[in-house]
Amino acid sequence: MAEIDQWLAEATQLTAGPGAPALLASIEHELSKAPSPRAYSSRRDARRMMACAGMAALLSFTGAGVTGAFAKSPPTWLATPSASSPYALLVGQ
Repeated sequence: MAEIDQWLAEATQLTAGPGAPALLASIEHELSKAPSPRAYSSRRDARRMMACAGMAALLSFTGAGVTGAFAKSPPTWLATPSASSPYALLVGQ
């Protein structure tokens, strides 16, 4: 406990010295120029949101391209005419 009391006494002497108000004012001025933690948090959240939206768009476009490339195209009318059409007899079974 004696070490803590000694440390507190030394800290009081340093902060209550003759140059302490000017030092505190300069520290407060520097802190006022820095963005707040809320601003850092909102910027980080905005970056995460944009990254997630970009990845979702990329994956959806890639997925749509892959499924579109492997999907069978519907047959044309000449390849598979309807059974009620007279051309079904000409094209074959």
